[in-house]
Amino acid sequence: MPAGLVTITGGGYHGKTTLLEAIQEGIYDHVEGDGRELTISRKYTVLVKAEDGRIVSHVDISSFIDKLPSGEDTSDYTSLDSSGSTSMAASINEAIEAGAEVLLIDEDTSATNLLYKDEVMKEVVVNDPIKPFCLQARSLVSKTGVSVVAIVSASSAFINISDRIILMEKFIPRDITSNVGRSNICGDELLYKAPKKRLFHGIKDLKRVKAKGFKIVAEYYGGDSYELDLTYYPRIVEKGQVKFSTYIIEKLSNLRRPMSVSELITYVNRSIRDKSFSAFAKPVPPDLTVVDGFDVIWILNRLYGSIFSQIPN
Repeated sequence: MPAGLVTITGGGYHGKTTLLEAIQEGIYDHVEGDGRELTISRKYTVLVKAEDGRIVSHVDISSFIDKLPSGEDTSDYTSLDSSGSTSMAASINEAIEAGAEVLLIDEDTSATNLLYKDEVMKEVVVNDPIKPFCLQARSLVSKTGVSVVAIVSASSAFINISDRIILMEKFIPRDITSNVGRSNICGDELLYKAPKKRLFHGIKDLKRVKAKGFKIVAEYYGGDSYELDLTYYPRIVEKGQVKFSTYIIEKLSNLRRPMSVSELITYVNRSIRDKSFSAFAKPVPPDLTVVDGFDVIWILNRLYGSIFSQIPN
C-alpha cells in the first residue's frame, strides 16, 4: 500500500484485526511457509491504542485535547493515571516524536471519542475539550509524513478522508476506494500541531530492574516497586527482548547528560550495532534478543520514575 491514510473496514469476524496484526508483525522477517512472510511493513510501524491508567510524562497532547475543566495544561501533560482518550493522544504523539513511520489504529482498542464524533453528538456535547483524530488525520499525514492505517466499521468518519479503503470479506482484502461514496460526516478539517520535543534525564531512585516473562519489574530505593506488562505491546514478540530491555534501561537510568528522545533512540541502536549485546550487558547471557531503541523509549514513556522535560521552543 502506498503511504498515506488507509481505512480497513468490513463486518465482524471477517479478518480486519487479523490483517492489522499481520501488518504489525511485518516489521520482522518470517520463515517461508509461515504465511506472514508475505506481509512486509516499514520498520517503525506501531499500534497505538487507549491505555487506561498508564503513566504519561510531560507530553504535548494539546492538538487532540485542550482546555480541560480541571485546568490542566495539555501542552505539557503529566499523569500517573491517564484516561483512555488522554493516554491514546499521548501514545500517538510519543510515537511521532520517536520517529514512527506508520500508526496502526484499531477501533476496538481505541478511545472512540478521540477518533470521531458525529453531527448529533456535536450538537449535544458543545463544550468538549477533545478534538477528534479524524479531523486532523489528513493534516497529520501531510505534516509529519507518517502514514495511518485504521480499522473503522462503526462510523464512516474516516471514509471521506482516506487515500485507500480496504474491505475485508471472509478474510480477503479488496480495494473499494473508487466504489465508495464520500460524505463529510467528520466535519471541517483541523490542522494538526506537532508535539513539543522532550529530553530524557534518567530514572529517579531506580535500584534494579528485571524481566519476568513479558513483564518488566522495577524496584526503587525506599522499597517501592512497579510492574509494566509488555504482553499487549505487539512490537515485542520474544521474552529475550524484554530481558535485553532491562539491561538497557539500567544503563540509561543514570545518564551523564540528558538526551532528546531521538538522540536516545540513535544512541541505543548505534551501541547495539557497534558492540551487540555487550554494549549494555556484561557478561552477556545466552537468552537475549535484539530490541530497537524505538521500543526502549516506548517502555521508558510508561515506566514509573522516568524523568522527562520539554525542550523550550
